[in-house]
Amino acid sequence: MYEVYVALEGLHTEAWRAVNAVHVHDEVFRLVGNMPDDESWQFTPGQLVECERCVLTGKGAPTDKEVLAARRAVTPASL
Repeated sequence: MYEVYVALEGLHTEAWRAVNAVHVHDEVFRLVGNMPDDESWQFTPGQLVECERCVLTGKGAPTDKEVLAARRAVTPASL
């Protein structure tokens, strides 16, 4: 199991949520788990996402630590 950071939507500031994910292929992961009712994520559980390693800023982001961040949705056909 991996930890992928997903951007939270609908907030007035940059914020992230650490989400469990399963490695699928190269930099592609499937998000697993449940989204809390009071949050809106850029990508939803079950979705395939392409990630990149980076240092994030904003609420919920670890400081000075490189993490996997979800950057775009991926379709199974594109793998």
